[in-house]
Amino acid sequence: MFFGEKPQIIGAYNTPFDFKFMAALYQRQEKAFAPVCQFDVLDMARDLVKDVTNHKLETVAAHYGIQGDNFHSAEFDTDCAVNLFKTFLKEYTANAAAPADDSASDKAKPAITSITLFDKSATLRRIYVNTDMGTLFFDLVKKVWASKDAKMETFDMNFLEKEAWKCVGAADQTAFENFKGNWTAAA
Repeated sequence: MFFGEKPQIIGAYNTPFDFKFMAALYQRQEKAFAPVCQFDVLDMARDLVKDVTNHKLETVAAHYGIQGDNFHSAEFDTDCAVNLFKTFLKEYTANAAAPADDSASDKAKPAITSITLFDKSATLRRIYVNTDMGTLFFDLVKKVWASKDAKMETFDMNFLEKEAWKCVGAADQTAFENFKGNWTAAA
């Protein structure tokens, strides 16, 4: 095994996708794929990159000036994810050292009234988040937030996402994506 029998730290861009392949590879060797620590560069991108249309690797890479015509090749995508990871680490370090920025407070922090899973087919799966300022949804297939009738650019999306997680009892993005059913705010 090129990662060894017990990988320590493993990262990827969209770990749930890549880790399925890794788990299958290990299973073929009659081993368990259970890294001690894992991180998802996609989660970092969602946290740090707010002014892009989506968080696909190619889109985020272009935002940082990383160009290429070999996207979706394992080697290029790996190099790109490593470069983004290094960039994001620098941003996190700079943000931790910088004084608190209250600019996000200028954005709306709507109250969530209900959350509903819409699971129509393998290609149409969404978690709708109804607020007092309109309806947004998290597209479970594309892994992006979108709006049904709300002006997303006016929302503090970091706040809204964390609030949605709290409402359904999710500790993180992965747990939120596994939400089933309905949630309604207490009257």
